[in-house]
Amino acid sequence: MLLAQATRRFVVGFTICGTLMRVLVFDRLGGIASEQIDINKEPVQFIEVMLGFFRMSEEDLGFDPTIKITDGEPGIEIERNGRSECIVIDGLIIRMRCMVGRPTTCWKAHVKDLLETPLVIKNSWQPSERDEEREMLKQATSQNVVNVARYYHHEIVRLDGMIDDVPLQRSDNKRAAHAPDEYTHKHKATVRSNRLCPTPKQKDLLQVFENKCYRATNTNRSASACYHVGLRQGHNNAIYKASSRKALLACLEGCFKVQRPQISIRQRDISINNLMINEDPDNPSRKSFLIDLDFAINTEREKKPSVAQGKAGTRAFMAIGLLEGAEHTFMHDLESFFWVLFWLCIQYEGPGKAIEPTPYPSLNDLSDMTLACLKSGVISNCKFSEPEKLEFTPYYQPLIPHVCKLRKLVFPGGRARDKPFPQLYSKMIKVLHKAQKDPAVLAE
Repeated sequence: MLLAQATRRFVVGFTICGTLMRVLVFDRLGGIASEQIDINKEPVQFIEVMLGFFRMSEEDLGFDPTIKITDGEPGIEIERNGRSECIVIDGLIIRMRCMVGRPTTCWKAHVKDLLETPLVIKNSWQPSERDEEREMLKQATSQNVVNVARYYHHEIVRLDGMIDDVPLQRSDNKRAAHAPDEYTHKHKATVRSNRLCPTPKQKDLLQVFENKCYRATNTNRSASACYHVGLRQGHNNAIYKASSRKALLACLEGCFKVQRPQISIRQRDISINNLMINEDPDNPSRKSFLIDLDFAINTEREKKPSVAQGKAGTRAFMAIGLLEGAEHTFMHDLESFFWVLFWLCIQYEGPGKAIEPTPYPSLNDLSDMTLACLKSGVISNCKFSEPEKLEFTPYYQPLIPHVCKLRKLVFPGGRARDKPFPQLYSKMIKVLHKAQKDPAVLAE
């Protein structure tokens, strides 16, 4: 139910097996289960439980209380620049399909009565020991850094006046490699809490069972996280929906410019879901930009990621050196752009058309070292000497010569660079720019 209903913060219910009944409460942190009762032997308790469920409000049942329905439209209220604003939720963009961790959800929205101000609401958990994404976005916006999402607003979710926080399970900051499914839904909603804190009516239900409850959670937890709501300006599509090969390369080049040495922000999670493209002439957003600065660092404040930040990225696009345990550098981000382009060429047969099955279906099941070895094999001289072995889809085969040029720059001699190469940025930009003028690429 947590996956199926976007408005769910937690689930409260009961099970009846024969004559045995048990009350359950689940959230993303774990679950609470009451001691079972026999409804034939304890009919009064059974009736009390049923009456308790009938008396519950939607909030008691686990639905998000922060969504307000105004004039028939779902939305959230924020305080920005000293005044209240109503943000109308238009629909769901992305909801990460996970039960634990950082279940990020993004919504398309706009300021009420200002349709020309498109926004994206991002609900996510931010570890307290990591730089908050809002600070990175504010810095990029104030410095007018192009090709980075523009900051609009941010706040930490409070429920009953308390900051919504939970313990975190450490997962080395890794994510699934595939593009998430997209949904349309009727009941548009929003901020979830992972904290399982029974409401008074839930407590009454559990007390019916003499307070004998059992909680199932993962005990391998460290640090904590607070639930954040961030709003950025503009709504666009992910790069894999680019309408043409040229548009895809232009988007890649635009996002690549964020890696300029003069820019102090290092995004550290280059992936097909974080490179955005805008091909709508009526959309005021930038033509291409990077989103998701959850794992970003500011090189002016810190020379290297903290232990808490650790290994970051989406595994399919992580640099070989990172998978082998090297310290994260700008060279690794440049390599990630190569893997994004390579992945698109083997995974998609047209704009937004992913193939099934993928040539590499089980990347998320491999260990870091195994994945590093697999990638080393992919970029070897032997593999690239015979383009037919690259398994590019027919749609992206015109990009083979340009991908080969990038491969020679990023992996000279068929091996990842082990030393910084400052000229790599400008050389890769030239390849991407020149590829957009290739007649074979332009032909449809």
